[in-house]
Amino acid sequence: MADAKWTTQEIGTDQLLVKVNVEPAGIEEELKRHLSETRRTAQIDGFRKGKTPDSVLMRRFGAELLEAAKASLLESSVKAVASKILEQRDAKEPGEPRTEDVLFVRGTGLSFDMWLKVPPHPPRAGFGDGTVVDLRCP
Repeated sequence: MADAKWTTQEIGTDQLLVKVNVEPAGIEEELKRHLSETRRTAQIDGFRKGKTPDSVLMRRFGAELLEAAKASLLESSVKAVASKILEQRDAKEPGEPRTEDVLFVRGTGLSFDMWLKVPPHPPRAGFGDGTVVDLRCP
């Protein structure tokens, strides 16, 4: 997965709103991977199989390549960020994360909001639950 930065905001006791931004380099990496796959299989008149230049492939399949790069980058980013957040919270597998407000622009990056269901933090004895802990030594 490409480098991603995120912020979290707790919504209620079991929901996190995660705002994720993926660096533009991540888009280019993913696009190059899809270009390479397309180059191997595309048969374009005037070019040997596997030798078609990127510019020709982008002219011919640009929209499909960008959509494929967006889909795979979004999927890998959601999985990676969700697993890191759950690892930080010592939690098990979440429900299915929900994404919205996806913005994908080549040269700018990928950003999206992700709703993640997480278990609530367990209460800590002596901190906010009304009990008093005496820490004096005898």
